[in-house]
Amino acid sequence: MQPPARVLRQFRSWLNLHRRFAFLVGVLILGPIVPLVQYARPGPRSDGSTRLVNNWIVTPAGRQTTLGDLPLNSALAPDGQHLLVANGGAGVQSLQVVDTTTTRLVQTIPYTVPDSVFVGVAYSPDGHQAYASGGGHNVVHAYDVLSSGLVTPTGDIVLGRGKENPFPTGLSVSPDGGMLYVANNISNTVALIDTHLRTVSTTVPVGHYPYTTLTSGDGAHVYVSNWGDGTVSVIDTGSKTVSATITVGSHPSAMIFGPDQLLFVADSNSDAVSVIDTTTNQQLRLLSVAPYAHAPLSSSPQGLAVSHDGQRLYVANAGSNEVMVFALHGRNGPEQRLGRIPTAWYPTSVAVSPDNGSLFVTNAKGLGAGPNNAGYFPSPQRANPPFVDVLMGYNDRYCNCTYDQYSGSMIHGTLSTIAVPGKGRLQVYTNQVMRNNHQGDQSLLLRSRGNPVPRPGGTSPIKHVIYIIKENRTYDQVFGDASVGDGDQSLTLFPRANTPNLHALADRFGLLDNFYADAEVSADGHNWANSANASDYNEKMWPQDYSPGDGRNRGYDFEGGSSINLSPGGYLWDAAAEAHISYRDYGEFVQFDANYPASRGKLIPESQADTCVGPVAHAYSGMTIPNGQVLCFLPMNINPSTTPNLIAHYDPKFRTFDMRYREADRLAEWQREFDNFVTTDSLPQLEIVRLPNDHTSGTSPTSLTPQAFVAENDAAVGNLVSIVSKSKYWGSTAIFVTEDDAQNGPDHVDAHRTTSLVISPYTSRGYVYVDHTLYDTAAMVRTMELLVGLRPLSQYDAVATPMWHLFQRTPDLRTYDTLAETTRMVTNAPNAYGAERSAKMDFSQEDRMPMDELNHILWGAVKGADKPYPALPDAVTSRQTPAGDGD
Repeated sequence: MQPPARVLRQFRSWLNLHRRFAFLVGVLILGPIVPLVQYARPGPRSDGSTRLVNNWIVTPAGRQTTLGDLPLNSALAPDGQHLLVANGGAGVQSLQVVDTTTTRLVQTIPYTVPDSVFVGVAYSPDGHQAYASGGGHNVVHAYDVLSSGLVTPTGDIVLGRGKENPFPTGLSVSPDGGMLYVANNISNTVALIDTHLRTVSTTVPVGHYPYTTLTSGDGAHVYVSNWGDGTVSVIDTGSKTVSATITVGSHPSAMIFGPDQLLFVADSNSDAVSVIDTTTNQQLRLLSVAPYAHAPLSSSPQGLAVSHDGQRLYVANAGSNEVMVFALHGRNGPEQRLGRIPTAWYPTSVAVSPDNGSLFVTNAKGLGAGPNNAGYFPSPQRANPPFVDVLMGYNDRYCNCTYDQYSGSMIHGTLSTIAVPGKGRLQVYTNQVMRNNHQGDQSLLLRSRGNPVPRPGGTSPIKHVIYIIKENRTYDQVFGDASVGDGDQSLTLFPRANTPNLHALADRFGLLDNFYADAEVSADGHNWANSANASDYNEKMWPQDYSPGDGRNRGYDFEGGSSINLSPGGYLWDAAAEAHISYRDYGEFVQFDANYPASRGKLIPESQADTCVGPVAHAYSGMTIPNGQVLCFLPMNINPSTTPNLIAHYDPKFRTFDMRYREADRLAEWQREFDNFVTTDSLPQLEIVRLPNDHTSGTSPTSLTPQAFVAENDAAVGNLVSIVSKSKYWGSTAIFVTEDDAQNGPDHVDAHRTTSLVISPYTSRGYVYVDHTLYDTAAMVRTMELLVGLRPLSQYDAVATPMWHLFQRTPDLRTYDTLAETTRMVTNAPNAYGAERSAKMDFSQEDRMPMDELNHILWGAVKGADKPYPALPDAVTSRQTPAGDGD
């Protein structure tokens, strides 16, 4: 017999009272009680696995060898004794040689800016020569292969001179070794190089953004995967023309021949492998590499290998940290999926040993980043670091540090040498991959009673989401001074006095001290923030643009500038359009008018500001605007070919990234529309708002000081929250705030840890609350999707932990009053720390300036030039990799 409900209520009340009493007694007697729950942190685990910043686990099979910065491809020597690896990251790129018998790294040839090694790597059929594509340096590197397996550079073959930028990527060698076929990624051609004369004999036009080439066994045809248009071009080597074009999936990349004259093509943005009959040049079928039926796109197959007996196909799925295994049954198929092998983070290539007994898998991101606050971490104080920058330090992109301390280049890739598993072991591996990737994880459905974050398909009292995206800060830079949470005050540049609203909002709505950006820099950051993913093109190309100095000859096309960059599962605005909910974009993936300078504007009377069809500025750095007038700009644009669902869903009067433009004017434009939505009862269910000025302009004369930039950004966030809290929409709104990435400095937990807030009556508390749950960008995106009824955009947000721990059943409808900024809104003095260097920087777009120097300047401007730093580690003075080092 069940006791009456009244008795149960009385018992629960008594139990809660005594729990509170016991807690207070414990605090008085023992001090603060340490929770028994151990919250997940990224990094190595006691069982030998590693937790990534997205809460996925990696348990790489086999033996691991440390490689360089972002290994993107590999080639096995004809005798199988050595593996060539091309490392194409943002730091020092390199060609490496691994002894496959010992799995030891035996040689590293570094390439510093502007030189490059990018994707393409191949041996000649006799194994006596080797070649590597030079990417933005527009050469092919040639090598002699010694009997020891080491390689000796024999000179470069030039593919472009002056302003020519063919950008050689993948390549292959003819069966007789006399011809080299090189995919020129930007010029949309294949270069035919005579290897004896070392000259380009001709070029053949192919499809868009050719990725790599593959030469047939008889040398009669060359197959070209056209990354940008979903085709494979077939070149007749006799006529040197394209004889056929085969339609395949999206982003065709790696290719490999199989039995019965089959060709397999990795369709990276389709999560599939195309099976092509080379006798008819027709696609026979698609092999899905999705983890389960109808999974969101993000497995990203990027590497292929076929066993030498033709019985197995191996697919390196970069997005799901695995090698998928298929049994092959010839032309008629069907191919049978046998299982999945766990790898480290982001596997990009796979090769099979001649005896079919071993797999060699390159993992671009290895075991992740970790903290970057030790040794020579990102610091804008160091004008003259005591090391040779081009060899051991990073002299660009917010760093002025050693390469192993900048988020854009600190991650070491790895090589996994794996014994080919039998049936039983493969099943164990498959189950491990599923656990690692949270496939079928029922804990994602957990909620407290009445929690407003619904399960998939449910409804919520929260009907409106406002998503604020800021620029580049680490957690410790802003919240390191918080009295609660896991912060390091010594790393704080913008404390409570400089960011009173961010701190006050964290005090009331929850401090997130275990939140990580999934991105390394802004180029992938704005894709992760809006799509919970970054495409294979994005992951491979942003490091070329972000390389030191002027980069490696690749432009910034990562925010709506090109179709090839787009994430395969779409963006928040695409999902909103599909779900038929209302949405509005303020500044994300919008562009300036390409026909005019971005700063072009005209002065008009302030009384006529409403007639301006573009953004309005009441102040604009470097320009004096007379009293009673404003600066009227041309309207912002979107690219209809890349973001068609933003047509009529963005504000042309809201200015995107422009450090000369004031955050207050952005907020005023947002408020103009918000007030109208309130009046017409038509607030969009989803708003995306870009507030970028916490990026700062260093100490450029005529620009605001770094502290002032951050303060105006802080005020904009506070004012937006205040405006919403005093409207009729407050009770049904949640405001999410995060940074696109955390590249702007050090953090003592992980280089990806960043500042984030979730602001709503349902997250408001009367006390300071710290949520230690591990969240990432994808988790924030997933929470917003659940609130307004959107599909997941990738496998990352599909299995991310919703941020329901922050939310409560009962709303607290108290309004929020913006705290006044005490930081002076002043410009940098001509003699400010780093002013001369700042004046030479390009702040027209995020991350265009030498960001290591900018970090130096920010630290010096805030902390003072005499602030001591840790001594240079002895290891930094001798970072050259010796032969045999790398296990």
